[in-house]
Amino acid sequence: MPVRRRVFANQISNLIIRILEGNTDLAFLKTISKGDLSLLPAPEKYPEYMPAILITPTDLFNETNEGKEVIASSYDFDITYLKYYDNEYAYDVKEEAIKEAELLADTLMEDMDLNLTVIPEGRILATRLPHIGFNSDQSQIFKNLKLPVIVIDIRYVVYFRNNRR
Repeated sequence: MPVRRRVFANQISNLIIRILEGNTDLAFLKTISKGDLSLLPAPEKYPEYMPAILITPTDLFNETNEGKEVIASSYDFDITYLKYYDNEYAYDVKEEAIKEAELLADTLMEDMDLNLTVIPEGRILATRLPHIGFNSDQSQIFKNLKLPVIVIDIRYVVYFRNNRR
């Protein structure tokens, strides 16, 4: 007997990417992809790769009833915004990166194409943005390596209900 699908992190990630790629206010982005920092190119390629967004599903909570039908799911995503700069003093660049990350967060929270979206596997019921981190551990890694990259972490949560079949 085939196992019924109950986990849809990849499909929801693709939907988030489609929403972000479709927003002309985010045209400054050079890369939007699934993955984490391990997928970054060599540092000499940063100027052509960034600004970039990396979307990583991090946590999944599924709640099922006695019939093993998923009642509700919560998908947590880490969305990492990366901005390369080519000068030694990043004060203006940091302010610009924060504004761009805020625009990204506003897009995620406001886009009704994602809220209440029906996809073949189910329906997105709501979204939440519980955290934006402007001074992350990842930023410190780039700083220690003397790589001119600003990192802003965004935690994004999607509440999902799958179709009962």
